[in-house]
Amino acid sequence: MVYRENGTWDIPIGTRIVKHFQQGPKQKPIETRLITRTTTGWEAATYVWNKAADDAELLPQGKQFEVLHLPEQGAPGETSWWRSTWHAPSSSECASCHTDAAGFVLGMNTAQLNRTLDNGENQIEHWLELGLVTAPEFDSANASRYCSPFDPSKDVELRARILLDVNCAMCHRPNGPGNANIDLRFKTDLSKTGTLDQPPAQTDLGISGGRIIAPGKPAQSLLLHRMETLGQGRMPTIGSNAVDQQGVKLLRTWIESLAP
Repeated sequence: MVYRENGTWDIPIGTRIVKHFQQGPKQKPIETRLITRTTTGWEAATYVWNKAADDAELLPQGKQFEVLHLPEQGAPGETSWWRSTWHAPSSSECASCHTDAAGFVLGMNTAQLNRTLDNGENQIEHWLELGLVTAPEFDSANASRYCSPFDPSKDVELRARILLDVNCAMCHRPNGPGNANIDLRFKTDLSKTGTLDQPPAQTDLGISGGRIIAPGKPAQSLLLHRMETLGQGRMPTIGSNAVDQQGVKLLRTWIESLAP
């Protein structure tokens, strides 16, 4: 890979990037997703594992199914198995987030990778030692670095903008596929994102006087409502069947802090 201070790194042809989902004490596999860099672009594939966990089927059209979960050991109030709906995306759904405008690969950028591993080593420096990346100019202390959105010691606006950049800006950016004319990239000045006190380009979700972000007024902020609903108008449209309660709480606190 070739390092870039800003934007997605240059990923060589033949690279295969894998996201693997597993559950429970025995780490039973549920689904495996792959994107592969070819001579003509990127190709996506979704595999769903069988109940015996010894084989996975390629499903270009995706699949929606129920998953049984064993409660976490010691989790309060959880004493039995419970069910959830699992959505394995189709190849076309993968392409709806892995966009050309975002560089296809999500998360392979300096700000997200410039972090400390559990063993105390820097992620990028570790890859340099292994010969996986070319980055002669990399300086971990001065290179871009995102903090955790849920680190309370950091500024709330900083954390909120990082959350939106990582989770939303692959679509909501110039030339991205998002319907709303907004730019949620971290480096875009907040006043130029097209969100503050702006009426929605799509539905108002039944909220009278709703704005994309209504400074100081979470209840009238459609961006927040889209994150906290599981019904029509939900964001993200795919890839999640549960509300990110931590993310919702962070954005509500941030919007409350904005001057009307």
